Amino acid sequence: MKQYRNLPELLEAPRGIRRYLAQIARQSKQPFEELFGGDVFEIEEKEDLKQITLDYFEETTLFENTGQFENAVVLNEWVALHTPTTDAGGPVYFIPNAMVTERPNIVETLANSNAKRIKL
Repeated sequence: MKQYRNLPELLEAPRGIRRYLAQIARQSKQPFEELFGGDVFEIEEKEDLKQITLDYFEETTLFENTGQFENAVVLNEWVALHTPTTDAGGPVYFIPNAMVTERPNIVETLANSNAKRIKL
């Protein structure tokens, strides 16, 4: 899993992730570091899903369970999931669409989260 903590690091992210975050930044007019209140993560392997916790006690993960996120967006090549974990916000996870279609629990999570489809 790749982690992006600031704007210079984000320049190394795939184009679809950069475009989506740039669109949000333009709309909000906040500095990147303040947009979500957490880092941006690019999921690269199925095992990375074990690091996306679905409960307060961090015992349940998206690897094999269904959850619900406050913000869920389906992009051309990615799914973005975000739920504030503190008053400041929380991390954003980008999962490749190819991985999503292989995992029925993620498809169900998107339905639970009322995911929106956005074309960039």
